Amino acid sequence: MAATRAGQATGLESGAVWGDPLFTAPGQGGTCSWSPASGTGPQPCPQAYTLQPGSPATGAGTAVSGNGGTDYYGTTIAGTPNIGADAG
Repeated sequence: MAATRAGQATGLESGAVWGDPLFTAPGQGGTCSWSPASGTGPQPCPQAYTLQPGSPATGAGTAVSGNGGTDYYGTTIAGTPNIGADAG
């Protein structure tokens, strides 16, 4: 998920997280007709890729300064973020 095993074996990865990210409906995103502020529709529906409770990606990210304060979904990122677009 966050790294390749080859990268970890060569010492290029630290703190790797492995496991099923527990997306809500992977592969079921379809196409949405909404237009996010950064682009125009149709766009892939990202709701299929939010994290379910118990995901190993929850709270396993790294805080980045100057990140804009919100994740892909517009959720405020407070404290330690999740890994991926569903960081809030």
